[in-house]
Amino acid sequence: MEKFFPDLCQSRSLGFFGPRRSENLNDAHEHLIEILKLIETNYGEVSITPNLHLSLHLNKCCKDYGPLYSFWCFSFERMNGILGSLPNSRRKIEPEIMRFMMQSSQIERRFNTLALNHQAIFQILDLNDDTTDDNENESLESEELQAFLDISEKLVSGGATGTEEYPGELLSPIKLNVILPDDILDLLVDYYNRAYEEYNFSRPQLDPSSSTENYIAVTGNITQCGRLRIGAEYFGSILSKRYIRSSYILARFIEQRGNDIDTYPGQVQFYFKHTVHLPNGPTEHYLAFVNWYKPAATANIRFFFSSEDSDDFTNDPELWKKEFFNSSVDSIIPVHHILGRFVPAKFKYKRTEYLAILPLNRRFHI
Repeated sequence: MEKFFPDLCQSRSLGFFGPRRSENLNDAHEHLIEILKLIETNYGEVSITPNLHLSLHLNKCCKDYGPLYSFWCFSFERMNGILGSLPNSRRKIEPEIMRFMMQSSQIERRFNTLALNHQAIFQILDLNDDTTDDNENESLESEELQAFLDISEKLVSGGATGTEEYPGELLSPIKLNVILPDDILDLLVDYYNRAYEEYNFSRPQLDPSSSTENYIAVTGNITQCGRLRIGAEYFGSILSKRYIRSSYILARFIEQRGNDIDTYPGQVQFYFKHTVHLPNGPTEHYLAFVNWYKPAATANIRFFFSSEDSDDFTNDPELWKKEFFNSSVDSIIPVHHILGRFVPAKFKYKRTEYLAILPLNRRFHI
């Protein structure tokens, strides 16, 4: 390999511009064949990629097109490198790159226009009376966001029931008329009984006349969703494999002992919309079914990364067990209780592997 490669480079460079152009190209072609044979002998046929196979046609192409072909090859490979360096999701790179190039072109064209016409800049910055409605809408959105934050962060009035407005929506994949399993339906009944202490909820009974108590029937028919948007932030679930990395959430609970509020990490299984017929009419609830992680055995382990310099604005990593709690009524929460997302990571401490919780900052603020 070391013998043929320098000769190949020299022959290829002289092949375009040297006096013995045809002979040099033939020599380069022969050296390339020898190199490919060595690659196949040492690494197997699998290593002969399509690019290596196509390189055997360079000799004829160079003779047909001359130095122009060399310049075209360089530009093409250079452009491949530029396109590969652009930010992308590595899923649908072609439309993403086209969208990026179109946006860049529009921005450049816009600024070129502004450079020729300075008055256009003041037209863009002109704050006229037409923005009154927009300002009112922004004020309403801010109030809605503030109310949402009060629920998710401070659990004001004990938290939400799932009927309150929130700055977002349920997103695809959406499945209509999904029937909940019996065990989850029982948990949903317990959730409603805890959320509405003044009412009595129960599963539909086969013979309602045999019941002596007045109750509100909770059916298992739901609209199941794989994703959720809150403000500019998106949350996934294991129902949507593509967005499973955003299925790790944080939520706050009021401890049973005292009124202390603690934050728990979990993984969303799915989001759902459920309608229950309250005395004042059908009421929709926006809920999430979550598996919650168990805390570490001691506070010293959980807050292993905490420091004296930490404050309310610092999100220190925490160590939690990798196991989930068994499903309970706490597995069902209103989407309003979602505090934010976190990134899970493995961390070994004293020969025991824990789940390191790395909280992410919210993408909207008041």
